[in-house]
Amino acid sequence: MVPRNATGQPGTPAANDPLIDYAFTAAGTYKIRVAANVVWDSFTSGSAGIFGYVYSVPNTFRTSGVQELPTGMNYQLYISLQGHTPNPNQFTFVGDTVTITGGTGAGQSATISGYDPESHLFTLLNNGFGIAGTNGIVIPDVTSQFEITKNMSLDPAYQNQAARYPNSDTYQVVLTSPLTGAQQVTIDVSPQATPTYNSADAFNPDTNFGSNNFVQVNVSTSQARFALQGTPATGETWTIWVDSTPFSHAVVTTLGVPESLASVANALGVLLSNAGYQVTILGGTTIIVRSAHSSFRAGFSISGDTSGNATVTGTGLTTTVALNGTPGLNEVWTLTVDGTAYSTIAQAGDHTSDIATRLAGLLPSGLYGLPNVTGSTITLTRQDGKPVAASLSVSTAAGAPATVGSSSVAVELGGIPSMNETWSCAPSESRSET
Repeated sequence: MVPRNATGQPGTPAANDPLIDYAFTAAGTYKIRVAANVVWDSFTSGSAGIFGYVYSVPNTFRTSGVQELPTGMNYQLYISLQGHTPNPNQFTFVGDTVTITGGTGAGQSATISGYDPESHLFTLLNNGFGIAGTNGIVIPDVTSQFEITKNMSLDPAYQNQAARYPNSDTYQVVLTSPLTGAQQVTIDVSPQATPTYNSADAFNPDTNFGSNNFVQVNVSTSQARFALQGTPATGETWTIWVDSTPFSHAVVTTLGVPESLASVANALGVLLSNAGYQVTILGGTTIIVRSAHSSFRAGFSISGDTSGNATVTGTGLTTTVALNGTPGLNEVWTLTVDGTAYSTIAQAGDHTSDIATRLAGLLPSGLYGLPNVTGSTITLTRQDGKPVAASLSVSTAAGAPATVGSSSVAVELGGIPSMNETWSCAPSESRSET
Protein backbone atom coordinates (compact mmCIF):
# COMPACT_ATOMS: atom_id res chain seq x y z
CA MET A 1 0.00 0.00 0.00
CA VAL A 2 1.30 3.43 -0.95
CA PRO A 3 -0.76 6.16 0.71
CA ARG A 4 -0.27 9.83 -0.14
CA ASN A 5 0.38 12.57 2.40
CA ALA A 6 -0.97 16.13 2.39
CA THR A 7 1.59 17.18 -0.25
CA GLY A 8 0.66 14.31 -2.54
CA GLN A 9 3.88 12.39 -1.90
CA PRO A 10 4.11 8.74 -0.79
CA GLY A 11 3.90 8.41 2.97
CA THR A 12 3.84 5.71 5.62
CA PRO A 13 1.07 3.13 4.98
CA ALA A 14 -1.75 3.15 7.51
CA ALA A 15 -4.95 1.11 7.61
CA ASN A 16 -7.12 4.13 8.42
CA ASP A 17 -5.88 6.31 5.55
CA PRO A 18 -8.91 7.68 3.62
CA LEU A 19 -7.23 7.14 0.23
CA ILE A 20 -4.85 4.30 -0.56
CA ASP A 21 -3.05 3.67 -3.87
CA TYR A 22 -1.72 0.26 -4.84
CA ALA A 23 0.43 -0.61 -7.85
CA PHE A 24 -0.19 -4.12 -9.22
CA THR A 25 3.09 -5.67 -10.33
CA ALA A 26 2.05 -9.32 -10.69
CA ALA A 27 -0.99 -11.19 -11.90
CA GLY A 28 -3.05 -12.88 -9.22
CA THR A 29 -6.18 -12.79 -7.11
CA TYR A 30 -6.41 -9.79 -4.80
CA LYS A 31 -8.85 -9.20 -1.96
CA ILE A 32 -9.95 -5.98 -0.31
CA ARG A 33 -10.95 -6.29 3.31
CA VAL A 34 -12.82 -3.51 5.06
CA ALA A 35 -12.34 -2.96 8.79
CA ALA A 36 -13.40 -0.33 11.32
CA ASN A 37 -11.31 1.76 13.67
CA VAL A 38 -13.24 1.07 16.88
CA VAL A 39 -12.55 3.31 19.89
CA TRP A 40 -13.87 2.28 23.32
CA ASP A 41 -14.17 4.53 26.37
CA SER A 42 -11.60 4.03 29.12
CA PHE A 43 -14.40 3.64 31.68
CA THR A 44 -17.88 2.21 31.48
CA SER A 45 -20.85 4.55 31.92
CA GLY A 46 -22.47 4.80 35.35
CA SER A 47 -26.25 4.60 35.61
CA ALA A 48 -29.11 3.89 38.00
CA GLY A 49 -30.21 0.23 38.00
CA ILE A 50 -32.97 -1.77 39.64
CA PHE A 51 -30.59 -2.64 42.50
CA GLY A 52 -29.30 0.89 42.94
CA TYR A 53 -26.71 3.02 41.19
CA VAL A 54 -24.18 1.16 39.00
CA TYR A 55 -20.81 2.86 39.20
CA SER A 56 -18.43 3.13 36.22
CA VAL A 57 -15.38 0.84 36.20
CA PRO A 58 -12.18 0.80 34.13
CA ASN A 59 -12.54 -0.77 30.68
CA THR A 60 -10.34 -3.86 30.90
CA PHE A 61 -12.44 -6.05 28.59
CA ARG A 62 -12.69 -4.07 25.30
CA THR A 63 -9.70 -3.09 23.16
CA SER A 64 -9.68 -0.15 20.78
CA GLY A 65 -8.15 -0.37 17.31
CA VAL A 66 -8.78 -1.60 13.75
CA GLN A 67 -11.19 -4.49 14.04
CA GLU A 68 -13.89 -6.39 12.20
CA LEU A 69 -16.87 -4.26 11.20
CA PRO A 70 -19.46 -4.13 14.02
CA THR A 71 -22.89 -5.47 13.10
CA GLY A 72 -25.11 -2.78 11.56
CA MET A 73 -22.30 -0.37 10.72
CA ASN A 74 -22.57 1.30 7.29
CA TYR A 75 -19.76 2.49 5.05
CA GLN A 76 -19.00 3.59 1.49
CA LEU A 77 -16.08 2.10 -0.44
CA TYR A 78 -14.90 3.60 -3.74
CA ILE A 79 -12.58 1.59 -5.98
CA SER A 80 -10.95 2.99 -9.10
CA LEU A 81 -8.85 0.87 -11.46
CA GLN A 82 -6.54 2.69 -13.84
CA GLY A 83 -7.10 1.59 -17.43
CA HIS A 84 -10.32 -0.23 -16.55
CA THR A 85 -13.13 0.06 -19.11
CA PRO A 86 -15.39 2.92 -17.92
CA ASN A 87 -19.15 2.75 -17.70
CA PRO A 88 -20.52 4.66 -20.72
CA ASN A 89 -23.82 5.21 -18.89
CA GLN A 90 -22.33 6.88 -15.83
CA PHE A 91 -23.64 10.28 -14.84
CA THR A 92 -21.41 13.09 -16.01
CA PHE A 93 -23.83 16.02 -15.47
CA VAL A 94 -21.76 17.94 -18.04
CA GLY A 95 -24.04 20.46 -19.77
CA ASP A 96 -26.78 20.11 -17.16
CA THR A 97 -28.20 23.12 -15.34
CA VAL A 98 -27.96 23.54 -11.57
CA THR A 99 -30.53 25.92 -10.06
CA ILE A 100 -30.70 27.08 -6.45
CA THR A 101 -34.31 26.48 -5.41
CA GLY A 102 -34.21 27.60 -1.78
CA GLY A 103 -32.10 29.39 0.78
CA THR A 104 -29.35 31.84 -0.07
CA GLY A 105 -29.10 32.52 -3.79
CA ALA A 106 -32.53 31.12 -4.65
CA GLY A 107 -33.19 31.56 -8.37
CA GLN A 108 -29.55 31.62 -9.44
CA SER A 109 -28.53 29.05 -12.06
CA ALA A 110 -25.37 27.88 -13.80
CA THR A 111 -24.16 25.24 -16.26
CA ILE A 112 -22.13 22.25 -15.04
CA SER A 113 -18.85 21.74 -16.92
CA GLY A 114 -17.45 18.83 -14.88
CA TYR A 115 -18.18 16.39 -12.06
CA ASP A 116 -15.82 14.36 -9.85
CA PRO A 117 -17.81 11.43 -8.39
CA GLU A 118 -15.06 10.55 -5.94
CA SER A 119 -15.15 13.89 -4.17
CA HIS A 120 -18.77 14.78 -5.15
CA LEU A 121 -17.38 18.02 -6.59
CA PHE A 122 -19.19 19.94 -9.35
CA THR A 123 -17.35 22.39 -11.59
CA LEU A 124 -19.44 25.22 -13.07
CA LEU A 125 -18.90 26.79 -16.46
CA ASN A 126 -17.16 30.17 -16.65
CA ASN A 127 -18.14 32.30 -13.61
CA GLY A 128 -20.68 29.79 -12.34
CA PHE A 129 -23.64 31.62 -10.85
CA GLY A 130 -21.94 34.93 -11.59
CA ILE A 131 -19.72 37.38 -9.75
CA ALA A 132 -20.87 37.92 -6.16
CA GLY A 133 -21.96 41.48 -5.50
CA THR A 134 -22.97 42.21 -9.08
CA ASN A 135 -26.45 41.98 -10.54
CA GLY A 136 -27.78 40.70 -7.22
CA ILE A 137 -25.56 37.57 -7.25
CA VAL A 138 -24.75 36.14 -3.80
CA ILE A 139 -22.52 33.27 -2.72
CA PRO A 140 -24.49 30.11 -1.82
CA ASP A 141 -24.12 28.74 1.70
CA VAL A 142 -25.29 25.77 3.79
CA THR A 143 -28.90 27.00 3.57
CA SER A 144 -28.90 26.79 -0.24
CA GLN A 145 -30.91 23.97 -1.80
CA PHE A 146 -30.48 23.11 -5.48
CA GLU A 147 -31.79 20.91 -8.27
CA ILE A 148 -30.11 19.65 -11.42
CA THR A 149 -32.05 19.60 -14.70
CA LYS A 150 -31.16 18.18 -18.10
CA ASN A 151 -32.22 19.61 -21.45
CA MET A 152 -33.51 16.49 -23.23
CA SER A 153 -33.43 18.28 -26.59
CA LEU A 154 -29.63 18.08 -26.39
CA ASP A 155 -29.58 14.36 -25.48
CA PRO A 156 -28.87 12.33 -28.68
CA ALA A 157 -30.17 9.04 -27.20
CA TYR A 158 -33.45 10.65 -26.13
CA GLN A 159 -33.91 12.44 -29.45
CA ASN A 160 -33.27 9.21 -31.33
CA GLN A 161 -36.05 7.50 -29.35
CA ALA A 162 -38.40 10.48 -29.63
CA ALA A 163 -37.94 10.49 -33.42
CA ARG A 164 -39.37 6.96 -33.58
CA TYR A 165 -42.99 8.12 -33.64
CA PRO A 166 -45.38 6.52 -33.50
CA ASN A 167 -43.87 3.74 -31.45
CA SER A 168 -45.09 0.46 -32.89
CA ASP A 169 -44.62 -3.28 -32.64
CA THR A 170 -45.14 -6.03 -35.19
CA TYR A 171 -46.43 -9.45 -34.22
CA GLN A 172 -46.20 -12.68 -36.20
CA VAL A 173 -48.80 -15.40 -35.66
CA VAL A 174 -47.94 -18.99 -36.57
CA LEU A 175 -50.86 -21.39 -37.21
CA THR A 176 -50.62 -25.00 -36.06
CA SER A 177 -51.99 -26.29 -39.39
CA PRO A 178 -52.45 -24.91 -42.93
CA LEU A 179 -55.75 -23.37 -44.03
CA THR A 180 -57.85 -25.28 -46.55
CA GLY A 181 -60.24 -23.93 -49.17
CA ALA A 182 -62.03 -20.80 -48.04
CA GLN A 183 -61.18 -21.40 -44.37
CA GLN A 184 -60.29 -18.26 -42.38
CA VAL A 185 -58.77 -17.76 -38.96
CA THR A 186 -59.50 -14.63 -36.94
CA ILE A 187 -57.05 -13.37 -34.31
CA ASP A 188 -58.62 -11.01 -31.78
CA VAL A 189 -56.25 -8.55 -30.11
CA SER A 190 -57.75 -6.26 -27.47
CA PRO A 191 -55.53 -3.40 -26.23
CA GLN A 192 -55.36 -3.48 -22.45
CA ALA A 193 -55.03 -0.70 -19.92
CA THR A 194 -51.43 -0.18 -18.81
CA PRO A 195 -50.55 1.14 -15.34
CA THR A 196 -48.52 4.34 -15.59
CA TYR A 197 -46.57 6.33 -13.01
CA ASN A 198 -45.16 9.85 -13.20
CA SER A 199 -42.74 10.42 -10.33
CA ALA A 200 -42.95 14.19 -10.89
CA ASP A 201 -46.51 14.00 -9.48
CA ALA A 202 -45.68 11.63 -6.62
CA PHE A 203 -46.88 14.18 -4.05
CA ASN A 204 -49.66 15.76 -6.11
CA PRO A 205 -53.09 14.54 -4.94
CA ASP A 206 -54.76 16.27 -7.92
CA THR A 207 -53.16 13.68 -10.25
CA ASN A 208 -53.77 10.67 -7.97
CA PHE A 209 -50.13 10.96 -6.87
CA GLY A 210 -48.80 10.22 -10.35
CA SER A 211 -50.57 6.87 -10.82
CA ASN A 212 -53.08 6.04 -13.51
CA ASN A 213 -54.30 3.23 -15.74
CA PHE A 214 -54.91 3.91 -19.43
CA VAL A 215 -55.25 2.05 -22.74
CA GLN A 216 -52.22 3.45 -24.56
CA VAL A 217 -52.04 1.35 -27.74
CA ASN A 218 -54.26 0.64 -30.71
CA VAL A 219 -54.19 -1.47 -33.86
CA SER A 220 -53.66 -0.65 -37.52
CA THR A 221 -54.81 -3.11 -40.21
CA SER A 222 -55.82 -3.15 -43.87
CA GLN A 223 -59.43 -4.13 -43.12
CA ALA A 224 -62.10 -2.96 -40.66
CA ARG A 225 -65.55 -4.34 -39.88
CA PHE A 226 -68.31 -2.08 -38.56
CA ALA A 227 -71.44 -3.87 -37.28
CA LEU A 228 -74.05 -1.11 -36.89
CA GLN A 229 -76.83 -1.58 -34.35
CA GLY A 230 -79.58 0.55 -32.84
CA THR A 231 -82.03 3.04 -34.32
CA PRO A 232 -80.79 6.25 -35.99
CA ALA A 233 -82.35 9.40 -34.57
CA THR A 234 -83.14 12.75 -36.09
CA GLY A 235 -80.23 15.19 -35.83
CA GLU A 236 -77.57 12.53 -35.43
CA THR A 237 -74.42 12.34 -37.56
CA TRP A 238 -72.89 8.86 -37.94
CA THR A 239 -69.17 8.89 -38.77
CA ILE A 240 -66.64 6.24 -39.72
CA TRP A 241 -63.03 7.32 -39.19
CA VAL A 242 -60.16 6.00 -41.30
CA ASP A 243 -57.05 7.26 -39.54
CA SER A 244 -57.83 10.98 -39.10
CA THR A 245 -60.25 11.22 -42.04
CA PRO A 246 -63.98 11.28 -41.17
CA PHE A 247 -66.68 9.87 -43.46
CA SER A 248 -69.92 11.32 -42.05
CA HIS A 249 -73.61 10.94 -42.82
CA ALA A 250 -76.35 13.03 -41.23
CA VAL A 251 -79.48 11.00 -40.50
CA VAL A 252 -82.22 11.96 -42.98
CA THR A 253 -85.80 12.31 -41.74
CA THR A 254 -88.74 11.78 -44.12
CA LEU A 255 -92.24 12.72 -42.95
CA GLY A 256 -90.96 12.78 -39.39
CA VAL A 257 -89.46 9.29 -39.58
CA PRO A 258 -85.64 8.89 -39.44
CA GLU A 259 -84.05 6.69 -42.09
CA SER A 260 -83.27 3.06 -41.31
CA LEU A 261 -80.01 1.63 -40.05
CA ALA A 262 -79.51 -0.09 -43.43
CA SER A 263 -79.87 3.27 -45.18
CA VAL A 264 -77.21 4.81 -42.93
CA ALA A 265 -74.88 1.87 -43.57
CA ASN A 266 -75.39 2.18 -47.34
CA ALA A 267 -74.71 5.94 -47.27
CA LEU A 268 -71.49 5.45 -45.31
CA GLY A 269 -70.45 2.69 -47.70
CA VAL A 270 -70.89 4.98 -50.71
CA LEU A 271 -68.69 7.66 -49.10
CA LEU A 272 -65.92 5.15 -48.40
CA SER A 273 -66.16 3.59 -51.85
CA ASN A 274 -65.87 7.00 -53.52
CA ALA A 275 -62.67 7.55 -51.51
CA GLY A 276 -61.08 4.46 -53.07
CA TYR A 277 -61.74 1.85 -50.37
CA GLN A 278 -63.17 -1.57 -51.14
CA VAL A 279 -66.54 -1.75 -49.38
CA THR A 280 -68.79 -4.75 -48.76
CA ILE A 281 -72.09 -4.50 -46.87
CA LEU A 282 -73.26 -7.70 -45.20
CA GLY A 283 -76.79 -8.19 -43.91
CA GLY A 284 -77.61 -4.58 -44.71
CA THR A 285 -75.93 -3.15 -41.56
CA THR A 286 -72.38 -4.56 -41.37
CA ILE A 287 -69.76 -2.61 -43.33
CA ILE A 288 -66.45 -4.24 -44.35
CA VAL A 289 -63.83 -1.67 -45.37
CA ARG A 290 -60.60 -2.76 -47.06
CA SER A 291 -57.53 -0.90 -48.24
CA ALA A 292 -55.47 -2.48 -50.99
CA HIS A 293 -52.42 -0.37 -50.29
CA SER A 294 -51.84 0.23 -46.58
CA SER A 295 -53.11 -0.43 -43.05
CA PHE A 296 -55.20 2.11 -41.18
CA ARG A 297 -56.71 2.85 -37.80
CA ALA A 298 -60.49 2.53 -37.59
CA GLY A 299 -62.90 4.60 -35.52
CA PHE A 300 -66.61 5.30 -35.22
CA SER A 301 -68.62 8.09 -33.64
CA ILE A 302 -72.18 9.39 -33.38
CA SER A 303 -72.59 13.08 -32.62
CA GLY A 304 -74.70 14.31 -29.73
CA ASP A 305 -75.28 13.54 -26.11
CA THR A 306 -77.45 11.08 -24.15
CA SER A 307 -80.45 11.79 -21.96
CA GLY A 308 -78.36 10.90 -18.92
CA ASN A 309 -77.14 13.91 -16.94
CA ALA A 310 -76.29 15.16 -13.48
CA THR A 311 -76.92 18.14 -11.25
CA VAL A 312 -73.71 19.42 -9.64
CA THR A 313 -74.05 21.57 -6.53
CA GLY A 314 -71.22 23.14 -4.54
CA THR A 315 -71.63 24.21 -0.92
CA GLY A 316 -68.46 25.49 0.71
CA LEU A 317 -65.87 22.72 0.55
CA THR A 318 -68.44 20.01 -0.33
CA THR A 319 -69.69 19.20 -3.84
CA THR A 320 -72.64 16.92 -4.60
CA VAL A 321 -73.26 15.21 -7.94
CA ALA A 322 -76.85 13.98 -8.39
CA LEU A 323 -77.21 11.56 -11.32
CA ASN A 324 -80.41 11.80 -13.38
CA GLY A 325 -82.01 9.92 -16.24
CA THR A 326 -82.08 6.25 -17.20
CA PRO A 327 -78.73 4.57 -18.01
CA GLY A 328 -78.70 2.89 -21.42
CA LEU A 329 -76.82 -0.32 -22.14
CA ASN A 330 -73.12 0.34 -22.78
CA GLU A 331 -73.36 4.06 -22.09
CA VAL A 332 -70.14 5.50 -20.66
CA TRP A 333 -70.76 7.69 -17.61
CA THR A 334 -67.72 9.82 -16.81
CA LEU A 335 -67.26 11.77 -13.58
CA THR A 336 -64.50 14.37 -13.83
CA VAL A 337 -63.20 15.51 -10.45
CA ASP A 338 -60.49 18.14 -10.18
CA GLY A 339 -59.41 17.49 -13.76
CA THR A 340 -59.23 13.67 -13.56
CA ALA A 341 -61.83 11.55 -15.36
CA TYR A 342 -63.33 8.37 -13.84
CA SER A 343 -65.56 6.27 -16.10
CA THR A 344 -67.88 3.28 -15.87
CA ILE A 345 -69.93 1.49 -18.52
CA ALA A 346 -73.66 1.00 -17.90
CA GLN A 347 -74.76 -2.63 -17.71
CA ALA A 348 -78.18 -4.10 -18.43
CA GLY A 349 -80.65 -3.14 -15.68
CA ASP A 350 -78.38 -0.47 -14.15
CA HIS A 351 -80.02 2.33 -12.17
CA THR A 352 -78.33 5.70 -11.64
CA SER A 353 -77.62 4.57 -8.06
CA ASP A 354 -75.52 1.69 -9.46
CA ILE A 355 -73.61 4.11 -11.66
CA ALA A 356 -73.06 6.48 -8.72
CA THR A 357 -71.76 3.70 -6.50
CA ARG A 358 -69.24 2.52 -9.11
CA LEU A 359 -68.04 6.02 -9.96
CA ALA A 360 -67.54 6.93 -6.29
CA GLY A 361 -65.54 3.73 -5.80
CA LEU A 362 -63.06 4.82 -8.48
CA LEU A 363 -62.01 7.96 -6.62
CA PRO A 364 -58.70 7.76 -4.70
CA SER A 365 -59.64 7.39 -1.03
CA GLY A 366 -56.40 9.06 0.04
CA LEU A 367 -57.65 12.32 -1.46
CA TYR A 368 -61.45 12.11 -1.19
CA GLY A 369 -61.91 9.63 1.65
CA LEU A 370 -64.22 6.63 1.50
CA PRO A 371 -67.09 6.69 -1.08
CA ASN A 372 -70.03 8.79 0.16
CA VAL A 373 -73.11 7.81 -1.89
CA THR A 374 -76.78 8.26 -1.01
CA GLY A 375 -79.02 6.79 -3.66
CA SER A 376 -77.92 8.44 -6.92
CA THR A 377 -76.07 11.32 -5.23
CA ILE A 378 -72.29 11.40 -4.71
CA THR A 379 -70.95 13.75 -2.04
CA LEU A 380 -67.34 14.83 -2.58
CA THR A 381 -65.04 16.36 0.04
CA ARG A 382 -61.26 16.60 -0.23
CA GLN A 383 -59.19 15.40 2.69
CA ASP A 384 -56.87 18.41 2.36
CA GLY A 385 -59.77 20.87 2.76
CA LYS A 386 -59.58 22.34 -0.75
CA PRO A 387 -62.74 22.98 -2.84
CA VAL A 388 -63.81 20.22 -5.25
CA ALA A 389 -64.54 20.85 -8.94
CA ALA A 390 -66.73 18.16 -10.53
CA SER A 391 -68.69 17.53 -13.72
CA LEU A 392 -70.41 14.54 -15.33
CA SER A 393 -70.84 13.50 -18.97
CA VAL A 394 -72.59 10.56 -20.58
CA SER A 395 -71.90 9.02 -23.97
CA THR A 396 -72.50 5.66 -25.62
CA ALA A 397 -69.49 3.42 -26.18
CA ALA A 398 -71.61 0.64 -27.61
CA GLY A 399 -69.46 -2.45 -27.64
CA ALA A 400 -65.99 -3.67 -26.85
CA PRO A 401 -62.74 -2.09 -28.08
CA ALA A 402 -61.71 -2.77 -31.69
CA THR A 403 -60.42 -6.29 -32.23
CA VAL A 404 -57.86 -7.48 -34.76
CA GLY A 405 -57.85 -10.61 -36.80
CA SER A 406 -56.17 -11.73 -40.03
CA SER A 407 -56.11 -8.26 -41.57
CA SER A 408 -59.35 -7.12 -39.97
CA VAL A 409 -60.56 -4.82 -37.21
CA ALA A 410 -64.06 -5.40 -35.80
CA VAL A 411 -65.82 -2.56 -34.01
CA GLU A 412 -68.93 -4.12 -32.49
CA LEU A 413 -71.60 -1.52 -31.74
CA GLY A 414 -74.39 -2.12 -29.23
CA GLY A 415 -77.06 -0.27 -27.33
CA ILE A 416 -79.93 1.90 -28.57
CA PRO A 417 -78.91 5.32 -29.94
CA SER A 418 -80.83 8.27 -28.57
CA MET A 419 -81.22 11.89 -29.56
CA ASN A 420 -77.99 13.95 -29.19
CA GLU A 421 -75.81 10.98 -28.20
CA THR A 422 -72.03 10.97 -28.79
CA TRP A 423 -70.67 7.63 -30.01
CA SER A 424 -66.88 7.51 -30.26
CA CYS A 425 -64.02 5.12 -30.91
CA ALA A 426 -60.82 7.12 -30.54
CA PRO A 427 -57.55 5.18 -31.04
CA SER A 428 -54.52 6.82 -29.46
CA GLU A 429 -51.59 5.27 -31.30
CA SER A 430 -50.85 3.12 -34.34
CA ARG A 431 -49.86 -0.53 -34.07
CA SER A 432 -49.19 -2.70 -37.11
CA GLU A 433 -50.09 -6.37 -37.10
CA THR A 434 -48.56 -9.07 -39.27
